[in-house]
Amino acid sequence: ERMKIMCLENIQDLDTLFKEWRKKHESEERGTRYTDTFPYKKDYTCSDDFNKSFCCDGFIEYNKDYEKTILFILRESNISDKLKGKELHPETDYNYFHMKKEWENHLHNKIETKYTKFISYWLKKSNFNNCNIAYMNLNKRGGFGSTNFAHLKHYVVKYRGYILKEIEIINPDIIVCGGTCRTLNNLNIKCSEIRNDYHPAYSKHTE
Repeated sequence: ERMKIMCLENIQDLDTLFKEWRKKHESEERGTRYTDTFPYKKDYTCSDDFNKSFCCDGFIEYNKDYEKTILFILRESNISDKLKGKELHPETDYNYFHMKKEWENHLHNKIETKYTKFISYWLKKSNFNNCNIAYMNLNKRGGFGSTNFAHLKHYVVKYRGYILKEIEIINPDIIVCGGTCRTLNNLNIKCSEIRNDYHPAYSKHTE
């Protein structure tokens, strides 16, 4: 029996969107399920896990009284086991909660990471003091230590409506593309200001 998937126009919040997006992942036909994610020339033993993999993201700081919102758009969560190399850990919110924790540590304990430095740099550059901060990965299935851009592009085309809906719900004043600007070129995103930068982990990123 096919899952009933809600019309995107009727979705007004991220939790509902992610629930329907996950259903869309699970409804894909077997055999085509991993063509957008599975890296070339690699033998991963747990590829079946991509069927149920979904990595949430969203606001890492939100206050309804803040007037401005900045959104950082990245590629995909790394859900591979870095030590064993071949195992996947799907359907995890680890990256999302880890990002929130990093930002809280930055605010309260002054602990800096490559991501908090990236966010702080763009807040300063945008002249934003108190604002909502969100991030999203394009590929909600997650991926590996390095991105296969052909597969990422395929995913973005396939899930274009969901990606645009997430941006609409977040409603950013500024979007910062962390190594994703080319991938987003044909999406016709509605935002007054879109900035381009390297991925936060990229060695060339400096002030």
